[in-house]
Amino acid sequence: MIFLFLLALLLAWPTAGLSIVAFIAIAITRSYLQARARMHFANETRASRAVAAGNGRIPSWAGDRGEIEVFIKTIQAHASRKGVPQVFLWGVLRPLIEYAGAMENEGASFVEQQVAVADKLVELWENAPSDVKRAAITAPKRPSWVGDKAGQWDFSVAVLKTTRRHGVPDVFVGAMLNHPETRPYIDARLAEMEALGASLDTQASFFADMSVALWHEMPDEDRNRFLALKAREQGNKWGG
Repeated sequence: MIFLFLLALLLAWPTAGLSIVAFIAIAITRSYLQARARMHFANETRASRAVAAGNGRIPSWAGDRGEIEVFIKTIQAHASRKGVPQVFLWGVLRPLIEYAGAMENEGASFVEQQVAVADKLVELWENAPSDVKRAAITAPKRPSWVGDKAGQWDFSVAVLKTTRRHGVPDVFVGAMLNHPETRPYIDARLAEMEALGASLDTQASFFADMSVALWHEMPDEDRNRFLALKAREQGNKWGG
């Protein structure tokens, strides 16, 4: 469940232009919450304790693509205006997700969860060590192993080990890695993970899991196209 949520966040992430509507919405909501600040603060306190104790939750809206887009655009709009890099958000995403779920468990509405998470993200950034901030700000656009043949080989082997086990054709994995629209985005995500200390194996696991989830969520018609390409490649390999 947590991975599917992360995958949906990855796909929903705005690539250009922050929503002014989202920013206005969070500002209005914050004003509203000031009128019931005591209750909201109590919810935030209990939710923070729940996450710290390992009792965070996945919010009920985690499977709704539309709600995820609203959630992401709202917290990104707020975080951007506070100088929080996207890479830092990815580094603390899981506890923030669980924090939203814990807020929901305390009775907070969807919008109240957005406000609480946006504020928590800024708080985490402001209290982050200087080396963490420096790494997030200067994160490269490609992982370091991209220019290394041995690193590329290790990454590919680790990815295919998982994707083949789940029945994902190599041609589909290759298409994701080599398509001019998806490759820069994937490289950026992996570079962000590496900047935060993720190993090559962890990056490969992330990409492999993303590939598996996308493959199984594709419409049958699209999957059949890749299966046809796979059959054609196998035929060429054996001289068919």
